Amino acid sequence: MATQLDGQERPRTFRIELVQPPSPKKTFADRLKDIGVIGIVGALLAALFGTVFQYSRWLVEQQLARNADDFKIATHTFNTLAADLAKAQTLQETLFFTYDSATSPANPQQLKFLRKRGADIYPLYEEQRLALRQKMDSLLFDVQRHLDWASDPKSRDFTAATGGSRDPLSYGKLKRADFDCLSKRSMPHFPDEKLLGVEKFDSFDVDWRSIKHHLIVYNYCFRQIHDQIEAVRVWAGLSGDADMQAAALDIEKLKQKLDNNVQRLNGISMLGLIQVERVRELNTPPGVLNFLRLAVTGSS
Repeated sequence: MATQLDGQERPRTFRIELVQPPSPKKTFADRLKDIGVIGIVGALLAALFGTVFQYSRWLVEQQLARNADDFKIATHTFNTLAADLAKAQTLQETLFFTYDSATSPANPQQLKFLRKRGADIYPLYEEQRLALRQKMDSLLFDVQRHLDWASDPKSRDFTAATGGSRDPLSYGKLKRADFDCLSKRSMPHFPDEKLLGVEKFDSFDVDWRSIKHHLIVYNYCFRQIHDQIEAVRVWAGLSGDADMQAAALDIEKLKQKLDNNVQRLNGISMLGLIQVERVRELNTPPGVLNFLRLAVTGSS
C-alpha cells in the first residue's frame, strides 16, 4: 500500500564523505634515505658529466696542438720554398748578366774579372739547379698539402673526392703544349688577390689560387731558360769568348723571360704569405664560449 507523504515533509539528503586517513609522518631515517638516493644520483650525474667534459677538453687540447703544428709546418714549408727558389733564381740571373756584360767589356781587365766571376758562379748555379730539380716533386707535394689544402680545407676535400682527376697540371703538360713563358696569360695577376682565378688553356687549366700551380709554371719556365742559356753555361764552364757565343742567343727575350720569372717568384711569395695567414686564422684558439661549446660537444 502506497504511503502518502505529507506535503510539508521533504526527502532527506544523504551525504557520503570520504576521509583519507592521515599519512604517516616521515621519520628522520626516511628523510635520510631520500637524501641519500638523491645524493647518489647527483654524484653519478656529476661523475658522468665530469668524465665527458674532461675527455672533450682533452680532444680540444689535442686539436689545438695539431693546429699549432699546422701553422708551424705551413710557415716552414713556405720559408723553405722561398729560399730554394730565390737562390736558384739569383744564381741563374747573375750567371746570365755576367755573360751579357762580358760580351762588351770596357777593358781587358774587366773581361778577366767577368770570366773569373762566371767560372765561380757556374758550379754554384749547377749545384742549386740540380738540388732544386731533385726535390721539386717533394716541394710540390709539400706546398699542396701544407699550404693549398691547409689554407682551404674545401680544396683538400674536393681533391680527395675526385681522386685528383680535376688537377692535371704538370711539367709534362706544359712542355707538350709548348707553354709560352713570355705570354701575359702565363703570369699571375697580382697584386689584387681578387683577380686570381683559373686561366684556361687548350689541354689544361692554371689555377692561380693554388701555390702548387704557381710552382709548376715557375719550374717549367726556369728549366726552359736553363736550356736556352746553353751558350752562357759553355762560356762559364770553359772561360771562352762571350762575343763568339752571343750570336746563338736572343738576349732581349731571355732578359724578358728572366724578368717574368722574377715576377712569378714574387707571386709565389705573396700567395704563400696569404696562405700562411689563412692557416693561422683557421687555427686560432677559440674564445671562452666557443671553447665551452667544444668541450661539451666534442665537435669543432
